[in-house]
This record gives sequence, C-alpha cells and structure tokens, in this order.
Amino acid sequence: MKIALCESCGRVIMRGFIYCPYCGMALHHGPAMAAAADAPFRRLEAMQNKARTERIDELLERLAGLESDVDEILHGIGQPG
Repeated sequence: MKIALCESCGRVIMRGFIYCPYCGMALHHGPAMAAAADAPFRRLEAMQNKARTERIDELLERLAGLESDVDEILHGIGQPG
C-alpha cells in the first residue's frame, strides 16, 4: 500500500487519491514524504512564533504600566507632604 501525506492538513492518505478525503485539497504527486511531512510543522512553528510574539508584546505593555505605577509611587514618597 502506497501512502502519502496531505500537504494541507498533514494526514496520511492513499497515494492514488486526487483530493484529500479529509480537507479536500487537490493533491499533486511529486514531493518526497519528508517534504510533505515538513509543511504542517512549518505552519505550526509559524503559529507558535506569532503567539509568542503577541504574548511578549502583551507582557511588555504590562511591564511599562507597572514601571509607570512605580514611578508615580516613588515621586509621591519623595514629595514632602
């Protein structure tokens, strides 16, 4: 039995299919199994990198807010009342 991987969804399919039975993507024969298996992992890595970047940006915004709060507290303590 000859199998292949769908480049779109990454599922194992029979090599004779013209369309992926899971996602409907038109299949073309040509890339090696390793190349087909690599595509879903590249997409996953890109999604993870995007999520990490968004989380870092969110944390930097929160940090800036905390630094601002600390500055206000310190200026309030330093002022004679």
